[in-house]
Amino acid sequence: MAYFPPSIDSPGGRGGEDLDAIISRFLAENSSTTSFVAAGIATRESKASFVRTLLEAVGSPKSQNVVVPALTALRILSREPNGCQDLFLRQGICTLLRQAQLLGGESSGAQPAPPAQYSETPVSVEALKCLCNVLLQHPPARGTVRECGSVEVIAKILKDRHTSLPADTQFLFLRLLFLITVDDQATVARLLEPDCDLPATVVKLLHRAPTFEAPPGALVSEIMKTVYNLMAIGNVREEAEQQKGPTVVTLANTEVELAWVSKFENILPEIIKLLLATNSPAPLVPPLSHIVHTLLNFPLAPYRAAFLKNGTDIVKRLCAILTDTLNAQDPRKGAAAAGTDLDQVLPPLLIVMSGIARQDTAARAVMRGLLMPDDIDRSKPLDQGSTVTARLIGFMTALVVPNVRESVCDLLYVLCDENAEKLVAYTGFGHAAGFLHSKGMMAPPSGGGGGGGGSSSSSEAFGSSFHPNTAGPMLDPITGEHDRRGSRSDWDGMTDEEKEEEAEKLLVLFDKLNKTGVIKVQMPQ
Repeated sequence: MAYFPPSIDSPGGRGGEDLDAIISRFLAENSSTTSFVAAGIATRESKASFVRTLLEAVGSPKSQNVVVPALTALRILSREPNGCQDLFLRQGICTLLRQAQLLGGESSGAQPAPPAQYSETPVSVEALKCLCNVLLQHPPARGTVRECGSVEVIAKILKDRHTSLPADTQFLFLRLLFLITVDDQATVARLLEPDCDLPATVVKLLHRAPTFEAPPGALVSEIMKTVYNLMAIGNVREEAEQQKGPTVVTLANTEVELAWVSKFENILPEIIKLLLATNSPAPLVPPLSHIVHTLLNFPLAPYRAAFLKNGTDIVKRLCAILTDTLNAQDPRKGAAAAGTDLDQVLPPLLIVMSGIARQDTAARAVMRGLLMPDDIDRSKPLDQGSTVTARLIGFMTALVVPNVRESVCDLLYVLCDENAEKLVAYTGFGHAAGFLHSKGMMAPPSGGGGGGGGSSSSSEAFGSSFHPNTAGPMLDPITGEHDRRGSRSDWDGMTDEEKEEEAEKLLVLFDKLNKTGVIKVQMPQ
């Protein structure tokens, strides 16, 4: 079992061993330990005693030689909240903020220390790491950091010193801001005020001259996560205040005020450049997944020039990411690459693509040509095969990934000009039935105009045989495959083999409709 010191609340409890030696032994044996109390390595009381001793050493001017190792030990101990109550108290947090050089003005109105005084040291870096753990494990500590004026200090250090800060330190500052802004509208509002102006700082962090290396992936992830918080949480505050003004629709199909989203417009070109340039060994992993997620908060219409600056490159890039991701999945099993929750990471990409296609007809045409080409193989079930189209159609009825299923169906529906008849004509009614039922479009729309509308009659749209184009073999209306019966529709004119094929198709259709809840099949009594 890993070493853990006995209760050392007093010097006599150390058994003659000095604190430096105790910490050194602890670090040597516990550098990768994530649990102490739960693993039986320490009791809650012995761990709390060690935490108190370390905090005293960190805050004492007589213990400067052990401050860095003591902070490292606190960082390791804070991986598990049990036994860290002293570290989570205001006094403990202020001790860490002081060592990180982030202790600013209190909520009473005192001015924070000027960022020009910040000087990175091993002590400040280790204190930042410890603070990140504390804010992650104990969310109420985030309020203490805000009350101590540290949010403004962090924002101003990043604003004034970003060119001289190492990427690792920038990462730690952004991680703190990300954690502090979770569900905290007041902090978001403060970070957008002119003296902090975090969006402008983000642009500077992302925009590197050609002679400088691109920001590391971990830093990009933290920036994207923080920007997402600012845009999503801050917008809730704007709505609560009932602001009035022109509105726009984001790629996530959410209505927001143009004045609000314009606060972040200078970040958008940098995000798009990152999207086009970021190569990932695996699809939809950070930072790429966070880049895509952040795009959800932007509308295309007012920023068409930024989105389509390089023509439809962004559309092709998104389609390539989607293709790479789907090639690693099994639609029927919902299988995903190791460490990837497909039902969580894929929908944001699909929603972004749907938003772009919905708001720009040229982008929609390019996307449709890549994802829904006219010349798909209809000689076999449409959801079989390795093409991106086959995989998308397979996900239309994949029960194990409901979020992916809904997002895929919505994307294909948008690519069909939000016309139910076009969707059914392309995929067959069997694949589209669940989606149409959820949207209240089980019967073909009558009349013209509107999403899903059309002038075709019911028999034309859902007849016994049809084809999407004016030429070519007739298609089975249920499966979308070539109709092997040719033009015959009379049951009596079929061979026994053809009758068996039709019966099998009906069983498959009933099974799909039963699973999607459209109908409930019961055995006869």
